[in-house]
Amino acid sequence: MSIELAITLYLVGLGLMTVEMFVPGGIVGTIGFLACVAGIVVAWHVEWYYGVIGLVIVVIITPIIIIVALKRISLKKSLVTGDATEGTAADLDDLVGREGVTSTVLRPAGFAVIDGRRVNVVTRGEMLGKDAKIRIIIVEGNRVVVRQID
Repeated sequence: MSIELAITLYLVGLGLMTVEMFVPGGIVGTIGFLACVAGIVVAWHVEWYYGVIGLVIVVIITPIIIIVALKRISLKKSLVTGDATEGTAADLDDLVGREGVTSTVLRPAGFAVIDGRRVNVVTRGEMLGKDAKIRIIIVEGNRVVVRQID
């Protein structure tokens, strides 16, 4: 046995565990982990301090590298814009009786602009065209019911 075999097993194992991050399933990652362990065992049989070095690399350095790599490829900004409570039922209760204009066709659901605010609305079953004048008649939780006005 040689140290080259131990290094090769470790690198193959690391490569397989990297593939597992992109192709989930568990088998490839498990084989990669076992290859890393086999690399440590082979290194230990060559010289005990090679085994200790391999163990430190697998247990401490490799997780640090993986965490840094995942942080680099992860999202930098949140996809959520605005306050998390924006558009909640409490915000919508004050809209009852207000008038607005549909910004999409309501079949029976769609969007309307009410007081300069885009709101998800629904009719009681009828279809309304775009730019129809509407009035909010009921707010039930996040469900805003409208009817057309002339």
